[in-house]
Amino acid sequence: MLKLIRQKQMKKRVEELAIQHDMEKSKAALMLRMGALLAHPADTEQAA
Repeated sequence: MLKLIRQKQMKKRVEELAIQHDMEKSKAALMLRMGALLAHPADTEQAA
């Protein structure tokens, strides 16, 4: 029984980390896109 609870907690933790990682990744992608936008507005059509 205890093992099952542990597995559930681990799974939840892994999911939380995955969500956090996705948010950081998309934030980084957004910053890159913003940076590209600021650097050369004309090229963003190809990048997007």
